[in-house]
Amino acid sequence: MIKSLGKLALLVLVAAISTAVAEDVQVKQHNLAYGITLRGGYDSNIYTAEKDVTGSFYTTIQPDFHAAWSSPSTDITLHYTYAATYYEKRPERHWDQAHNFSFNLAHEFSPRLRVTLYEDFQPGFEPEIESGIRQRQGNYIQNRVAVSSSYILGGRWTLPVTMSHYFISYDEGEAAESLNRQSWDAKVGVKYNATSRTTFYSDFSHGVNTYEGYNRSYTSESLYFGVDHGLTPRLTVNASAGVQMLSFDVKSNQEFNPLLSLKANYSLTSRTAMNLSFSSQVQPTEVTQYLVQYSWILSGGIVHQFTPKLMASVNLSYIPAEYNTDMALSAKDLDYKLEPSSQGGTETTLSSTIAVAYQFNLNLRAELGWSYIDVSSHFANRTYSRHLTFLQGRLGF
Repeated sequence: MIKSLGKLALLVLVAAISTAVAEDVQVKQHNLAYGITLRGGYDSNIYTAEKDVTGSFYTTIQPDFHAAWSSPSTDITLHYTYAATYYEKRPERHWDQAHNFSFNLAHEFSPRLRVTLYEDFQPGFEPEIESGIRQRQGNYIQNRVAVSSSYILGGRWTLPVTMSHYFISYDEGEAAESLNRQSWDAKVGVKYNATSRTTFYSDFSHGVNTYEGYNRSYTSESLYFGVDHGLTPRLTVNASAGVQMLSFDVKSNQEFNPLLSLKANYSLTSRTAMNLSFSSQVQPTEVTQYLVQYSWILSGGIVHQFTPKLMASVNLSYIPAEYNTDMALSAKDLDYKLEPSSQGGTETTLSSTIAVAYQFNLNLRAELGWSYIDVSSHFANRTYSRHLTFLQGRLGF
């Protein structure tokens, strides 16, 4: 997961810019939209390796299709994207391919009750990478489905409920042994709109996460309280705090962890916006000997609209992570010939992204971007640095 943060950060930012510059198109509520993106760039470390680094130019072709239908009580959207990436200097010389199908159905059963069904299906086809390289490899399928409802209890109270299921499955290899998993999550909460600028909320969630290998399955429960508040017309903040309890199949003890999140959004001018966030996180890890990683996430960004057609953005993030021996697995737990670590470890990720977008007209835009990620790890074969640059054009209708 950490190995892909640089590329993911860049793609997420590109998507954010694309959404921002295409807002005028969306306002017109076209029922059908389609387009194609051609991206070229350079990846300084295609195998995310610490030594014997290999860089390569790459080319990505990405067509997409979007359809929408709405009525006074029902909204339906369907989106499909195909992406194929070719690395010039990768010996395997196969295309990385990925499909993304997403479907959203929202229906208002009454003035008080609205229910939404969301489905996201992503099959991917990646070549087998030479042994010893720390990179996701092989074909995979992942799918996420969620059903959520929002019911107005009365007055200023709202009851949100969400149930979701997620799975990822690799064809074969070590990735299948360590990463194949599925999860079920249920969350129920309550919101209270105290004023037009302040909302209090609380959520309780229960989740079950099942791995195919390495005896790493667990259940989790979390409870937190939060508030959304507009301090000024330009400054909004969100703060939440709570606790999470983890119970692992191979551990007799339960793990309690604090949850904390602070977010702020500030509009410097009508053309410039800033955001800053800080949060704690406990999540599954790719370091097989350990059940979870504990991390703090500090991130921030700024977006500026120079002209109606030209905009730029900068994003930074800092993520220190810790692996505690209390949540480590023994060789017996793993049921796998792997030497367990007798000591804990740390891993720090620093990433940054800069992007510029120019909208020539309603149908054509161009984007230029650069992303950097640096991972410093206590574990072998996980330290690396990587630069990603791209220049892309998109034609959409």
